Formats: sequence, C-alpha cells, structure tokens
Amino acid sequence: MAYQKQPVKFEVKQHVNNAKFNRMFRTVSRDVTGTSCDIPERSKILFGYVNHPFPNTLVSVVSFRLSDNRLEEPTSIFSCEYYHHISYLFVKRDHQGEGYGRRMVERAISMILQHNITRPVRLQSARKSIEFFERVGFQKLGEVYDTSHSVNGSPLFNFMQDMERTLT
Repeated sequence: MAYQKQPVKFEVKQHVNNAKFNRMFRTVSRDVTGTSCDIPERSKILFGYVNHPFPNTLVSVVSFRLSDNRLEEPTSIFSCEYYHHISYLFVKRDHQGEGYGRRMVERAISMILQHNITRPVRLQSARKSIEFFERVGFQKLGEVYDTSHSVNGSPLFNFMQDMERTLT
C-alpha cells in the first residue's frame, strides 16, 4: 500500500495578549529576525498553526491595531492611531512561500472590516518584505528610509518602507 501524504491544514486563531502568548509571539519573532519583538499595546494578535509535523505547530503570527475612530484626521504623516496598523507579521522561514503570510494578513483585514471603519491599513515593511506586501494589496508611501541609526536589534529593520492598503 502506497503512502499518501496528507494535506497540511492551516488554522488561524485569535488569542488574548497575556504572558503565555506574548512569549510564543516573541519566540516566533526571534526565530525569524534574531530579535524578540513584543506585542504592541492594544494590539490584537493572530497565530497561524499547521497540523504537520505535529498538531498545532505554530508557524506564523501577526499583530494589528484598529484605528481610533475618535480622531477626525491624522496627527502626523504616519499616525498609527488614526489608521488601522499592522505592527508585525512573522512566518517561520521553513514555512515561507506557502501562503500563510497572505492568509494572516487577509484574516487581520477581515477582522478590521468588521468594525465598519474603512480607514486605510498602514504598516512599516522591512525592505525585504516590500514585494510581499505589494502582492497582498499594499502600496508604497514615499521612499525606503534608513533606521539603522535609531533601531536596535535585527538588521532586518535597518531599512523600512511605509505602506498602505485602502479598504473598501
């Protein structure tokens, strides 16, 4: 009897921001970037799991924050309070290119749309991730900028690009 490979099931779950899930988030960020990133305050978090090689294998995380609908206009060029904001998206290296990042972004956008505030979603992308975010509907705002003088940690974040996706 021939062995048949079972399809990998991908599941996205929302979790509360507590010590356990913050630790898991930090572990994935460290695996991807070499730096442990904390979940920003007031952020919602989603975790992506696959059933291979073991059930509930964590492969991706995303954190995002809803806009503050009390603000009538942005207070700065890149106001994280006025716009919806994706803070972090990490997919473990051995699972990149399998569509998990796209599914995490789409789930976050779906949750944002449930709040009936159609302001754009903004993010600051590492230079190596710009093409990915363009493929999932984000557009560049301005030029890539150097943050190496102000950002400690992973060289991944030395050059960043502001990006935006309009919601309809």
